[in-house]
Amino acid sequence: GNDYLPALRPAPTAAAWEEYAGAVLRCARKRTALKLAQRVMEKLAAGEELNGEIEELAAAASVKAEKKIPESRTAQSILADQPSPIDYAISPIASLGNLTMIQGEPKSGKSCFAIFTAISAALGAWCAGRFVCTAPRCVLYLSWEDGLRRVRSRIDQYVRGLGMTDAPPNLAIYTHESAPVLRLETPTGVALLRAIVEAHHAEVVVLDTLSHLHGCEENSKKEMQPALDAIKDLARDFRCAVIVLHHSGKPDPKGKRSMVYRGRGSSAISAAADIIIDWGDRGATNVTPVQTRSKDDDEDTFIVSYSKQDDESVRWKIEDAEEEGAKGANREKIAAVMKELTPGYPDGIPQSRIISASGLVRNTVKIHLWEMQEKGSVRWKLSGRSKVWLWVNPTN
Repeated sequence: GNDYLPALRPAPTAAAWEEYAGAVLRCARKRTALKLAQRVMEKLAAGEELNGEIEELAAAASVKAEKKIPESRTAQSILADQPSPIDYAISPIASLGNLTMIQGEPKSGKSCFAIFTAISAALGAWCAGRFVCTAPRCVLYLSWEDGLRRVRSRIDQYVRGLGMTDAPPNLAIYTHESAPVLRLETPTGVALLRAIVEAHHAEVVVLDTLSHLHGCEENSKKEMQPALDAIKDLARDFRCAVIVLHHSGKPDPKGKRSMVYRGRGSSAISAAADIIIDWGDRGATNVTPVQTRSKDDDEDTFIVSYSKQDDESVRWKIEDAEEEGAKGANREKIAAVMKELTPGYPDGIPQSRIISASGLVRNTVKIHLWEMQEKGSVRWKLSGRSKVWLWVNPTN
């Protein structure tokens, strides 16, 4: 009981309480059986006759606590539901209730990008191009590898690069000096992380890096699964976007390994992620090629770069991997498709229809639509729970 109870805090579910109640009941029955066994031994030692103790002992030892079977759902009831749109904290790389894994070599710029991402999510504004922050979020960043001096320097550079004089107040940070020891394969470690997230009301949680969250052998699925389950449960139960930084494994000499399996350790690590961001090799430059793989979106490639200004501030930029000529042609194709579809969809064109009619992948269409919106040629609105697009400037 003492080991299990901390795992139920701070937000025990009904299922957890039932499990704990079942554990208490099983312990009580074992205690009853032990007391009966002791009484039997004492009576036999004293030469006394037994009076039903054997039957009681057999009954106590054989009774098992009932375990409630989780309720399933029919396929029909699932189809009848109208799912809500994915709630992105940063579209399309981090969504509430899901796990994003940023994997790459040590000292390749992952942490720098993650801090800029945390600042942007807290501001509710993505100023580096291509991505979209939907609203300001409460952000919690835990760094076990970078100390206060380095983290402070990066925040100062990135905030000033955004034209600001101070960091957002809704960004809370633990650095190497203050970050707690967490071992998510243990109930105590799980309870502590959940308590920290709840105390900060965090909607975006950045954990830098995975290796500091456990004491397991990363190549062992059996050892890693409890820690991974704890992270997934955290994202789901608190409905927060969890971003975990992870080191990549040794390079594949044949270069045939899928980007999904470039992370270090068991394949269970990559399987747990809803979105994988594969942070490429920037060499001696400040330009990093990046690939993404998502369970809810298309694969994507883009370029991440940063530039230091004369005042030592740093500006970040995310660029399409499209060739410039292809980018212009794709924009024209989307515009032509929307112009053609508008008469048949006067209340707005579903994005899926634009994708199928243009023959372009989802992320390419999504990025162009957001950029076209900024220029005023399109706008979006909600139709039920879905987003539809309106062509508002046919001459543009």
